[in-house]
Amino acid sequence: MRKSTRSLLGVATILLLAVATQAWPGQQEGSYDALLARTRSLLNQRLPEEAVQPLSEALRQRPDSVEALWLMGVLSLELGRFEEGVPHVTRLIELTPEETQPRLLLGALLEPLGRVDDAVVQYREVLVRDPYHRDALMAIGKLALQAKDEVAAGQVIKSLVARYPTDPGAQILHGRFYAFVGAYREALLVLQSAVLLGPSDPLESAEAQYLLGTIYAELGQVDLARKHLENALQLTPENSGPSILQLGLLAASQELAEEALTYFERAVELMPEDARAHFRLGEALQYLREMSAAEEVLRTSIMLNPELPETRLQLGMLYLETSRNDAAFAELTKAAALAPDNATIRHQLGRAAMKIGDEPTAQREFEAALQLDSFHSEAYLALGNLIVRQGQSERGRSLLTRFRDLQRDEATIATMVARVSETPSDPVAQRSLLSYLLDRDRHEQALNTVVSWIASELSACNDLSEVYKAALPVSDDPSAVLLGLGQLMLECNNPTGAITYLEQARSSGPANIERLLILARAYDQIGQPDTAARLRTEAQALRTPR
Repeated sequence: MRKSTRSLLGVATILLLAVATQAWPGQQEGSYDALLARTRSLLNQRLPEEAVQPLSEALRQRPDSVEALWLMGVLSLELGRFEEGVPHVTRLIELTPEETQPRLLLGALLEPLGRVDDAVVQYREVLVRDPYHRDALMAIGKLALQAKDEVAAGQVIKSLVARYPTDPGAQILHGRFYAFVGAYREALLVLQSAVLLGPSDPLESAEAQYLLGTIYAELGQVDLARKHLENALQLTPENSGPSILQLGLLAASQELAEEALTYFERAVELMPEDARAHFRLGEALQYLREMSAAEEVLRTSIMLNPELPETRLQLGMLYLETSRNDAAFAELTKAAALAPDNATIRHQLGRAAMKIGDEPTAQREFEAALQLDSFHSEAYLALGNLIVRQGQSERGRSLLTRFRDLQRDEATIATMVARVSETPSDPVAQRSLLSYLLDRDRHEQALNTVVSWIASELSACNDLSEVYKAALPVSDDPSAVLLGLGQLMLECNNPTGAITYLEQARSSGPANIERLLILARAYDQIGQPDTAARLRTEAQALRTPR
């Protein structure tokens, strides 16, 4: 749930407009003064549209009036006329270069125009004048998270919470950061602390509840997830779209298709310009076999945001299901261009290539899917059948054997997961499932499962760490086991132990961004920020194309 740019400025827009003249002393006289008085009167009546005409006339008479420029900038933000507001606030900054509020306002206008880098420049100019300016730090931290820049976000947010430890907004952003890096236990603790601080802004309270709901949903805690999402709905019913969308996802995860559909339909009504809401609605309609309606909604999603690969994937699968194979191939090719590292997209593109008789492309795509996900059973089946058909019977049989083994594993895992779900705190069932996952080298699934248990306070850390340690000497991938054990120690609030295992993992394999960032978190927790900063710099260097 993204806070509005108006909230970013720290005050409600109408109130800001009503008192804005106090920020720029020196009343004007004559017609100009009367026009501003008329403007203020309209704003106090909450009639911003009607205020544009007298304010525009005032600016025509006094184009360099800081008072009128400021009012026009904030009014442009309120009315969503971002492009119109930029030149007014730019001129205001030229007249008052040392003031910080106009720079915050300009950044807030630039963000929705997609000029994020220019917005960050303005926020950093605020920090030059006031290094601990709360709103500027918040804005930069949020934008870094949106850009998925873990290093930049971590640095800014750390500075923010150190300066404002009891600020609910700062703590909520800190929680968002922890959730982003997968540190769910820390995220829950920080967000619960933010709720206890009692934010005065309903938007902040709702955001905390929303984030708690999404994290509990990620951890499979359905009842807690629903409770917090419904709390968010009650706090800000006028901004309920994101929470309703998440409630739909929660229903879909429980295979409550009709309930999910109802939520998604409501989300689209509330957020008609949100491409993801349309995507989820289209996905639900397709699941319910309402193909024509699903296609229409998915096309709308693509029109709203052509860069969402998941929407193109869904539409391509719909075309395959309705035997429009050429259209499927074209759509899935576009999806693969947007997300070449998505194994599901590459597999579906291979299927479409087979349907149109392009076996070389199909083989390439199936093999790419398996390179990206060595547990993608359907890709083994598709590639095995293709290879056998080409006369390579020995390799084909090997691939099909792997498919059957994975199918058996998945069935066994599903049974074990169901058993754990029936008795979620049973240590024997937990250890059996974790041991099975590690034995089959399903390290990512094992770690996600363990993190969920710990964050939900369902497991003892010692029990789980013993399972990892037992798996280490017999594993074909000891580096992955060490990485998992290090992350487990970190989740269990044992950063020293985490460093021991993570450093072993680091020395036993090639440089890895994920490992470096997790190690940096551990060094931060033991009070070695310089080492943590160096590790984050190394991670950034690996991420940056040479």
